[in-house]
Amino acid sequence: MSVSVAIGVAGLAIAIIRAMLPYAGVKVPTWAARSALVVALVLLAVALTGLMWPLGAAYRLELVSSADQHSAADMTWPLAVMCAGVAYGTLRAAARVMTWADPEVRILSPLGGAVGHQPRIYGSVWPPGSDVQFFVFSGDGRWHPIRAAVDGALWKLEPGYVGDERTPSGSEFRLAAVSGAGEVRTPLRKLPRGAARSRTVSVTRR
Repeated sequence: MSVSVAIGVAGLAIAIIRAMLPYAGVKVPTWAARSALVVALVLLAVALTGLMWPLGAAYRLELVSSADQHSAADMTWPLAVMCAGVAYGTLRAAARVMTWADPEVRILSPLGGAVGHQPRIYGSVWPPGSDVQFFVFSGDGRWHPIRAAVDGALWKLEPGYVGDERTPSGSEFRLAAVSGAGEVRTPLRKLPRGAARSRTVSVTRR
């Protein structure tokens, strides 16, 4: 890869990364932003490797010319290690850059239908490690908060409650998760504003 092409590819990658960051004015779905960031980081890794290869190749030739008992093949591995290090370091940045993408929180279970008193309740959150609170909308017209345990990009309730043991079968509830809203300790008439809010899941008690 020539230097001019490598610089062009790097510039394109940086432009894509800048456009996909929050508040850049480009409105795209979260999955599209993440995909674009991954593609841009791969392009940037390729471009940086393309820039480093000619420099490394020149250094390799100098080593070969000054070596007494080493062949050109013996001198290739430092160049390969250097380029691999550049590519790895660039792709390693993906974890950091992708945490700047739009926040998101989802309920993965339950997705609806009939549930028991203590169903398995868990979901995902982005960026990883964001605080999550779960809310149950019951017959009193309020959203009741439950603090979720977050482990990386996953969260769950330990345990989760939908009503209580005396709740009649067929009672309807709505479930929602909110990230980045701070801790809520009392029931609310409306869900709090946060970084992200899941879609509302409707369930009934068995």
